[in-house]
Amino acid sequence: MSRFDWTIVRTAATGGLIIIVPGAFIAAQLFSGESAPGWAWIFFLLVLVGFAVSGYLGGRRRPDTPMLHGAAGALLAFVVAQAFGIAVTIVRGGSISWIVIPLTAVLAVSMGVAGALIGDRAHRRAARVA
Repeated sequence: MSRFDWTIVRTAATGGLIIIVPGAFIAAQLFSGESAPGWAWIFFLLVLVGFAVSGYLGGRRRPDTPMLHGAAGALLAFVVAQAFGIAVTIVRGGSISWIVIPLTAVLAVSMGVAGALIGDRAHRRAARVA
């Protein structure tokens, strides 16, 4: 039976947050005005890539349970980023759309699973070569 490894999940989440935090910060700044520039969605895509990176790191480091660790890494990265985002929004006096939070969590976990599958495939390919 495989053991859930919190160290790998934390490492995966940290790796993803390195990409997620700047992308989310810039996206929040661009979308906070009346009208956002058309290219502002690039930073939202950067956040999604960050969740996939979390999944990739979790999946690559645990080939016995890649999707579990990838999804958990992405979810932990989401929780940390979302908690920070909620705190900043409350301090600024903004409103929080509570329905968006669970939907975004599902999107983050989905990207984490996709990243984990890519990480697992890369791990298996490297093992065949070695």
